Amino acid sequence: MKYKVIFFSFMLVTQSLLAVEFDSTRFDQALKSLETNINCASCKKEHVHLIKKAKMNERAIELKFLNILESGPSTNRLLEYTTPASIQKVEDFMKEHHDGLCHAYQKTNVDPTVVTALMYMETLFGSDAIPWFGAMDSIVSLAALEDEKFASHVIEVLTPKMKIYKRYRENPTKWNNYDWNARAKWIAADWKKHLQAYLLIADLQRWPKQKVLDMKSSWAGAIGYSQFMPATALPYIKEQKAIDFWQWPDSFLLTSMYLQDEGFSNDTQKALEAYNSPKWYRDTILHLSHIMRHKHPDFCLPKKTT
Repeated sequence: MKYKVIFFSFMLVTQSLLAVEFDSTRFDQALKSLETNINCASCKKEHVHLIKKAKMNERAIELKFLNILESGPSTNRLLEYTTPASIQKVEDFMKEHHDGLCHAYQKTNVDPTVVTALMYMETLFGSDAIPWFGAMDSIVSLAALEDEKFASHVIEVLTPKMKIYKRYRENPTKWNNYDWNARAKWIAADWKKHLQAYLLIADLQRWPKQKVLDMKSSWAGAIGYSQFMPATALPYIKEQKAIDFWQWPDSFLLTSMYLQDEGFSNDTQKALEAYNSPKWYRDTILHLSHIMRHKHPDFCLPKKTT
């Protein structure tokens, strides 16, 4: 998915190692600049003014800035997500949410066993064991890197932390000439688009100001059980229809529509790759889906008449 950022626990195991603090005064100055330069004529001013109320998500800045040094999972993720306990949990969830999954299937013809497996991969079905953050805080914190002074400060603070990463340790000279300022600009430009999209979604859905501030997300700002980044979600949001990103029926439909638009019926692998690129991610979803379809071959299919 072009603007989709999944967050798995392996991205968060470095929390204790990367416990840093950035200068709040510089962040506040960056917010003032961001609010002035947001360039969103269609956004309500009352929502734009909320930018300065965002709290700095230091974890988001650390992880997004340095995840280029991540080596990816070191264990077999397929085995981790397909234990007997996991399979039972997926099966129970699918049975419990039969009606919502089948409604999405009727609308899109996207296999509900794939949708169920994907939902499990994204958030472990909304598990409280996963750290959640404020969407506004996360998105604004990354967009604020467009301020050159704040970005330079972030680079200075994070430079000593790079040495804990395997890729850096294996070839430190490679990263000596890496353009971290360019990375900051790239992150800022991307998350500024997400900020604009988030504010437009808030306008279309008529969210009160407090809801804009309280919406929970991944560390990167992906919202709801579908874990859509705002720029991904925006095309599916209609002014006349209320969407709740944290309700299962809406999430089933959003995910199914996205997979449908990405050509699920013609190439399931390609559609899943658009949702999130790692091969182990796709393989795990399809493996779980195969197990569920084998156990429940007629799930969401019309009952056969004799």
